[in-house]
Amino acid sequence: MPGAPTPPPSGGGKGKTIGIIVAALALVVAVVGGAVFYMSGDDDKDDKADSSSSEGQSGGSSGGDDGGDTKVAPYKVVPPKTVLGGEYTMAGSPKKEEDLSNDPKASKLGVENGKGANAEYATSKQERLQLLGIYGEVSDPEAATDAMFDQVHENQSNDRATIDNYQVETTDGPEEYTPDGFDGTILKCETRKQTGEISAKPVELEFATCVWADNSAVGVVSQTGAVPTAGSGAYGNSMEQDALAEATAKIRESSRQEI
Repeated sequence: MPGAPTPPPSGGGKGKTIGIIVAALALVVAVVGGAVFYMSGDDDKDDKADSSSSEGQSGGSSGGDDGGDTKVAPYKVVPPKTVLGGEYTMAGSPKKEEDLSNDPKASKLGVENGKGANAEYATSKQERLQLLGIYGEVSDPEAATDAMFDQVHENQSNDRATIDNYQVETTDGPEEYTPDGFDGTILKCETRKQTGEISAKPVELEFATCVWADNSAVGVVSQTGAVPTAGSGAYGNSMEQDALAEATAKIRESSRQEI
């Protein structure tokens, strides 16, 4: 399945070696019809993505007070080439912006005239981070956040068909966060643990996912530890939920380009 981080191959897995990590990032597959966030090729806005590779280049807020009614100036999500101070570097070429104006799953999130973008990042230690953004006109950011998490859960549950003895459970959250400088409507995170077997060998992954939403965009950030070198076993330690919330706020700013 393209777009998901791929662990080292192991014999006899028949494709299952990627299953746990795909489950961790299944939200990318399911949000808008399956193919939209797996486009390849050159991005004609690459220069814009490069120019936003450092945190803090954001669109201004059109609302002066904190709170759920605060609105921001319209912006698009343009994944930068690096995030979090250069710790994570984009894997592969930037993916092209996709028109989601007629996509039923984008509409289900309450995003009108939507467009989408995503990117995968990695550290030198092969820790993985994935950014997904859907931007347009978001009628109800809180409802969009809950709908996004519902989609994540549904698709993770569907992985029971591809992972032997697959189990998934929420171990923390969902919890709302208000990191310093965050001017969106809502930022919510949760941590889930996934276990299963690949070629009769146990695999375990626990990771946090954060969703932000405002009147202009819905974004998702997931981070996972390093893939087991043997293709099975426990993944490396993922970022703690509180830390990922802070990181998500920074990534939102660095990928935010005012329209």
